[in-house]
Amino acid sequence: MSTTAIPDRFTTLPEEPALQATVVALEEHGFSVEVVGDLDAARQVVLARIPEGSPVMTNASVTLDQTGLADAINDRGGRWELARNKMFALDYATQAQQMKAIGGQPDYALGSVHAITRDGTLVIASASGSQLASYAWGAANVILVAGAHKLVPTLSAAHDRIYQHSLPLEDARAQAAYGQHNQAGKILEIHTEPPGRIHVVPSASRPATELPSQRDLPEATRRWPVTLSATPDDRELALAPLDEKADHVRGSPSGRLIIEYGDYECPYSRQAFHAIEQVEQQLGGNVRFAFRHFPLTGIHPHALAAAAAAEAAGRQGRFWDMHELLFHRQKALEDGDLRGYAAQLGLDAAAFDWDRASSAVADRIRRDVDSGLASGQVLGIPTLFIDGIVHHGGYDPPTLLTALVS
Repeated sequence: MSTTAIPDRFTTLPEEPALQATVVALEEHGFSVEVVGDLDAARQVVLARIPEGSPVMTNASVTLDQTGLADAINDRGGRWELARNKMFALDYATQAQQMKAIGGQPDYALGSVHAITRDGTLVIASASGSQLASYAWGAANVILVAGAHKLVPTLSAAHDRIYQHSLPLEDARAQAAYGQHNQAGKILEIHTEPPGRIHVVPSASRPATELPSQRDLPEATRRWPVTLSATPDDRELALAPLDEKADHVRGSPSGRLIIEYGDYECPYSRQAFHAIEQVEQQLGGNVRFAFRHFPLTGIHPHALAAAAAAEAAGRQGRFWDMHELLFHRQKALEDGDLRGYAAQLGLDAAAFDWDRASSAVADRIRRDVDSGLASGQVLGIPTLFIDGIVHHGGYDPPTLLTALVS
């Protein structure tokens, strides 16, 4: 993976007159618009617009992750009907069309755009097109959050932004997350809309964009060329087999085994966490899951401390409870947050603090990292193995279900 150079014109905030002219153009084309100061304000605005009990589909979006909207929708204790959960509870092999209907026709579809032209056109790219149907026609209401830096002068500039800015970022993330390239398979342009269905929330601030490169990753986790039989220091490639006494594993011993190498601060590991939970619910006793730590400390400064907190909780029999809390509260991983989670789980605070700072816990995390490196296959996170074979596909529930039942 190489560092991707991003032209400044795709990350610069517009002048106030340009922003106001775009708002006017959007409103003239049938979109309602509410400009906010930052992504925190965007989250509050969006949540206030969704009536309780409404079916809501949170489409995959870095912007939604950065606003905290996906967390807020999914963690509000049943305030809304989660279309994504309902969809992924179905069997993709036999109920794909029902899944598409649920995802494509919610009361509220939430997402973002890749560009907004000055004359009021919304431009959205997608690898598969899975979210585009709801935006174009299917959803009763659509709310799109976008940083004001996505405003561009023309439709041609919008396409440039997709191919020169957004796609390189998404491709780098896809390679870091699961070792495969991304693509702009389909592009949706929404030029006009009957008033009242699509609400656009531009944020006047530009969020920081994480683009891990070779230089950003800890040296031990950078990619390298490998042969079929050797890592750079000529050790034999091998995935460490499941160790019942050392690994954190749950599920029936007779089920197919998923081993994940993950990082509690990685948004893609969080997506895999939710997907695996849904797969476990659907397959029941036919799947087994083990989690191994692989914190990328160079780009995730809280990941190692979070892993230590999980291990310390595990020493009091609460690993999986802490595991779930850390992913659900991924944006709150400071020391005080970790101690708060220990208190929430009723852990012995003194023992928790002692254990997470101990060499034994550090060695336990290092064991997982070393085993990932020794496999020669853990080139980014999350990396999944199914019955000892690295999984090269996506880690969304339908793809995982297909891999597990094949």
